[in-house]
Amino acid sequence: MKTKGPMMDATFLTTAGEGLKRVSSGRPAYYIPNITDPSMETGRAFDGKCDIDLIFACGSFDREGGDPRKSTLEHIREHLPEINFASHVDNETGGLWGADYMDALGRSKCGLNLSREREGPFNLAKPEDLYVYSSDRVANLTGNGVLTFTHSKYNLDKLFTEDEMVFYDSNNDLIEKIAHFLKNDDERRRIAKNGWKKAHRELNERLATQYIVDVLLRENISYSYIWPTEQVI
Repeated sequence: MKTKGPMMDATFLTTAGEGLKRVSSGRPAYYIPNITDPSMETGRAFDGKCDIDLIFACGSFDREGGDPRKSTLEHIREHLPEINFASHVDNETGGLWGADYMDALGRSKCGLNLSREREGPFNLAKPEDLYVYSSDRVANLTGNGVLTFTHSKYNLDKLFTEDEMVFYDSNNDLIEKIAHFLKNDDERRRIAKNGWKKAHRELNERLATQYIVDVLLRENISYSYIWPTEQVI
């Protein structure tokens, strides 16, 4: 991205703030959220009879070992062995893709929004790299009405409130909150539905496209977008 930056009118990334400077190459860079598309995210897990208590799916863990996401999954399995935890990691247990993935989300009460934090043991993400950051998993989870759990270090509270998403500070905190919401189904459904509404109303494909047009045409921002819109160079 650094090599292509000088040729671009603008670069859009799912990281906000100072982290954009690492790829801007002196050209304008902007945050853009992970997009919820109603033609793809069609599930309403908050309304359904879900047979999966908790879901997580990804392509792979860090091949060098020590991936914090793997440690989190192991911690959950150790402390909540009784729950139906569907975890799919392509290079370990076999992946979950396409229609099968979307179907599983629609049957899941809770979902883990765990994003990759590093590439190998020596290329760790800095705090500014994680600012309002997530993989597109967050759109898949919230867009399908799954109660979504996200570590507070990602600052997604800039987009979602505690009445729309569950934020945790440690693996132990995560365990307590998963157990709480699995025991309190009405509360689980309410927050999941609120997150689903926010994702489809404020983080959809139409607004994201409109925002790109606003930026590229250098016009005034045409909507009160809920995400950071400042230019970083």
